[in-house]
Amino acid sequence: MASLIAKKKGNQLYYYVVESARVEGQPRIVHQAYLGTADKVAALVKDCTFPPLSAAARDFGL
Repeated sequence: MASLIAKKKGNQLYYYVVESARVEGQPRIVHQAYLGTADKVAALVKDCTFPPLSAAARDFGL
């Protein structure tokens, strides 16, 4: 399962996406990806454009 964590280095917070798993019965971080500072993450989200999502309901088993 992936989650977002912040690590403080000096006076700055840096954000990472981490995946955790159990290794020999203990929870461990098995993969992490660096995202940057809060300003950088906010800029990435603001610049990203997603197409509109839509859903249609259908009847099954009639």
